[in-house]
Amino acid sequence: MSCSEEKIKMKQIYVAFKQYIAENQHFDILFSKKFGYIMATYEEWEPFVRICCAEDLLKELFSEIVEEVVLELDQAHGADYSCKLSEYEKKECRQKISPYLDNIENNTELWTLFEEFLNYY
Repeated sequence: MSCSEEKIKMKQIYVAFKQYIAENQHFDILFSKKFGYIMATYEEWEPFVRICCAEDLLKELFSEIVEEVVLELDQAHGADYSCKLSEYEKKECRQKISPYLDNIENNTELWTLFEEFLNYY
C-alpha cells in the first residue's frame, strides 16, 4: 500500500470513529502535520503514542472499545477477571463497534482484524 493510500485509509478510520473519540473521556486522537496521528491518554507510562499506520489506529480503537465493554460488564455483573473474553463479551464488543466499522467502505478486512483481535485479547 502506498503512503497516500495508507493516509486515506487512516483518515477513513478516524472519521468513522470520530464521535466515539470525541465522547471518550480517557483518550483523544490528534493529528499533527509533523507527526501524523497521535493518541493522548492519561497513562503515566505512555501518555502519547504515535500511530504510524491504519492497522495500529484500528488496534488502539479496538482495545479501547473492548476494555470499555469488559469494564461495563464487570461493573454490572460483578468482576470476572477472566483472561479470555467470553462469547457474551465478544457479542457485546461486536455490537459496540458495529456502527463505526459499518461506516467504512470495503470493511470486510477490518471486521476480520477485529475478530482476530477479539480472539487474541
